[in-house]
Amino acid sequence: MLNISLICSWALQFWLLGSWSIDATTTKFTTFQLTYDATRSRTPTSKSVKEFTTHVGKEILSLWDTTDDGAADDALQILCAPTTCIVDEASKRGNQNHHLYLSASFPTEMEARIDVTATCPDAQEILIQAVSLLDEALFGKSSDPETETGARWSIRERSSLPIVPQLPSSLEEVVLANPNYRGKHRVALNDAQLWSYHTPEGGTPNKAIFVDGTVRTMPLPSISGVAHAEAFVHPALLGHMWPKRVLIISETPLSLIQTVWQYESVDHATVVGTNPSALELTKQYMNSMTKCPNDDGSEMDCLSDAEIHLIDTQDIKQWLEDMANGAIPNPGHDTLYTDDPYELLCAVHPQFDAVFVDVPTGKDDSPWLDIDFHTSLKRLLNPESVVVVNSGSAPSMDWPYDTADAEYPGRDKFVRRTGRHANKGGLGYFMISVYDEPLAAPLDTAFIICFNADSDAYGKFVRKTPAAIDIDIVANIITTEGRDTPTMVYDGPTHMRYGTPSKNWEHWYCHTAPGKDLDSCKLFLPNWMNSTYHHSNTEVRRDHVKGRGLFAVENIPAGHFVLPEDVAFALRMDTYQWDALNEFLKTFPDATMYKQLQDFFYAYGFESESIGNTGWAVSGSCNNTFTNHGCTKEEQNLSPVNYVFDDEDKTGDVAFSPVLFRRPEVITVLTMARVDISAGDELMIDYSTFRSEDNAEFTSFLSSICESGEGLVPIEDEDMQR
Repeated sequence: MLNISLICSWALQFWLLGSWSIDATTTKFTTFQLTYDATRSRTPTSKSVKEFTTHVGKEILSLWDTTDDGAADDALQILCAPTTCIVDEASKRGNQNHHLYLSASFPTEMEARIDVTATCPDAQEILIQAVSLLDEALFGKSSDPETETGARWSIRERSSLPIVPQLPSSLEEVVLANPNYRGKHRVALNDAQLWSYHTPEGGTPNKAIFVDGTVRTMPLPSISGVAHAEAFVHPALLGHMWPKRVLIISETPLSLIQTVWQYESVDHATVVGTNPSALELTKQYMNSMTKCPNDDGSEMDCLSDAEIHLIDTQDIKQWLEDMANGAIPNPGHDTLYTDDPYELLCAVHPQFDAVFVDVPTGKDDSPWLDIDFHTSLKRLLNPESVVVVNSGSAPSMDWPYDTADAEYPGRDKFVRRTGRHANKGGLGYFMISVYDEPLAAPLDTAFIICFNADSDAYGKFVRKTPAAIDIDIVANIITTEGRDTPTMVYDGPTHMRYGTPSKNWEHWYCHTAPGKDLDSCKLFLPNWMNSTYHHSNTEVRRDHVKGRGLFAVENIPAGHFVLPEDVAFALRMDTYQWDALNEFLKTFPDATMYKQLQDFFYAYGFESESIGNTGWAVSGSCNNTFTNHGCTKEEQNLSPVNYVFDDEDKTGDVAFSPVLFRRPEVITVLTMARVDISAGDELMIDYSTFRSEDNAEFTSFLSSICESGEGLVPIEDEDMQR
């Protein structure tokens, strides 16, 4: 009997001695490990081990070790012990050296382990095929891939020259290397792959389609596909007043089509970039994904609907140009409803109300991220249009940002230039933001949303009232058959998370150019989180002309924040709440308390239009509300933190700032010392900054203040007694 340890020692020495004449500059070795955990015990025999090793070894060798006439070389040197076999082969064909090292061991009755190191590019594929032979070799019959009683197995790439880490969305990570899945089975293979597997929770087997080795489609019972589609579509379409025409750019668009078609207003969808192989697998094995909802919630065939157009083109950029230039006729017919108050907001051919760009997973160099591509795309937008791009995942918090490396260099470049002014080499979007949906993993979880103008779509995206989102979902999204609610993952509270970029994005932004060089990262963020920059020691004094005034009780250096707690106490109304109040008062002008509420915001408040914010705000229970208007620059010793906008306007990057988008309430309310302030100085600010646009009535009011010293707030008796 051979000693297993001697065999392994011999094999290791053989490797180290370099008997294969390895040329690391020209030869790439890849090592895969197959671990097989059986559910039925039967002691493997020497014969079964040797037969299995021989079969796998010959399959791998057949890919490259052939005689001149093309026949596979049957010579195979195998060294075996009772529970271990080793194959060590080298061959040279033409100018290519080929090498194979295969070790198959069966340490227990329940486990098999196979290590394969080879130059063969299809070694992993051979192991996938070999799995079905393991049951037969060890137990005399094959496992049933459709049941949960099949063997558990995993295949993982262990090393490579050069080392290439696997994406979380790769076939290896999603299926092959997961030892907890049972019944893993490749159902179909063309240019794409369809896999079926059972999760530890059991029940209906999960299915997934892989394109170029990465997962692209995951229908129910996996929640990933639903979370991905809902996070992709709803934040854009739900905010649009009346979306009608949608463009989807995706290899695997069916889940997006299903979600888009839940909107009664949408009556046209154009789809480009579809992978034909993946589409055929979906139609054949995932029939439920071809069903779209009718207005009454019943189902229809998405692909047979006359208003869903799948465009077969290899050059999408050229197609975009042709569309913008009018070279492509309207495939459908745009219907504008005369009784629709928002009909002027709707896109008509060749424009689209919403565009969804589903960048292929793992393709950070995809042309779908090129600025030229999106410059052409932008020609198909109207002012209300929204573009959403899905690519990769949120930046890592521990990535070495001080190096030239990056996780997603193509995506990162796209994000930066998308939010840059057009005259600075960017795309000139009004505003962009980023959000993540972790439940979509292993599909891509990061979304970039771009607003073409200061539109309702933007205003509704930045709302801070989750109940308003829920109400819009109920009013606008069709509940499909088999569901109790219109959505499964997306709702008001979920949208609140989407409205605030994660800390990952802020960290990335402030550690890479241009963000790291902008004042929002260099000055505002560190100062805002520094207690020595916060000053709350003020005093309210009565005045017989002004009524009240606010005075400093301590010295306050320029750039420091005054009464920062006002950020937390301020009262706010977004644009839609403010408009609703005004409409209510038009209907009920004698509603005294509501009129007083409106007057309160007018007299003490300010328009709160900024990154991530709309509407009005007013100081709450805070001394800041007694800050008076300064009529001259000398009097105006306070100001908003406008430097974060002034600096970024110079570089053209103001449309994208995770720092500001994460703190819209802070940016719109916070006050800072414009100059050095001494104890005893009255604190005054320029009230003209309280309105986002020129307002003749408000300008006249400010002039009257400067002439008389009196404001909107009535003078009380005690003020007169000062």
